[in-house]
Amino acid sequence: MKKAKAKNDARTLEIPKADGITEKMQIARVVMQPQARNGNIVGVFGGRDFGGQQPDIADAVEIMAEACKKVRDDDLSDQRDMLTSQAMALDALFTSMVSRSAANMGEYVNAADRYMRLALKAQTQCRATIETLDRLVRGGEQVIKHVHVDNRGGQAVIAENIQTGGQNAKIGKQPHATELGISDSQPLRSQNAERETVPVAGDG
Repeated sequence: MKKAKAKNDARTLEIPKADGITEKMQIARVVMQPQARNGNIVGVFGGRDFGGQQPDIADAVEIMAEACKKVRDDDLSDQRDMLTSQAMALDALFTSMVSRSAANMGEYVNAADRYMRLALKAQTQCRATIETLDRLVRGGEQVIKHVHVDNRGGQAVIAENIQTGGQNAKIGKQPHATELGISDSQPLRSQNAERETVPVAGDG
């Protein structure tokens, strides 16, 4: 993506003319580029938090394009920083809403309830953000524990399998009865000792 230049003011994006492509087609291509659309949105809304000083749209689009390239190169450091910062902001929001709820308890019950609901929503989203960050740091790996109990002695055997996620992920093979100390060829006695023994199936 070629760097576009700001024209006249920070909110005007100048598109370099390309040979063999109509002006409408060029505009359509820029509009369809996620870096251009979202870079513009970040510039508009982000500037409101800094005294209304909106950044140059061309600079915002260029920074967005650089961030996308880092992800394509498997560099997710920006995303880790983003999720960490968002989790901290959500935790601060949770604390603020709880404080407001406490201030309204007793006299304004409905207001207290509404603030507490907002606090719990912020807490839930904070937890989800931290879980997403954890998966991102671990590369999407999941540790799955299978607990198999031998009911004769109550002993538990824990087997860990690492699953990377996705449709191609497979869970380790489940143990058969032989792994619990029961032989495939060992028969089980029926209640009537004079009758024939009952064979045990291979899969338990």
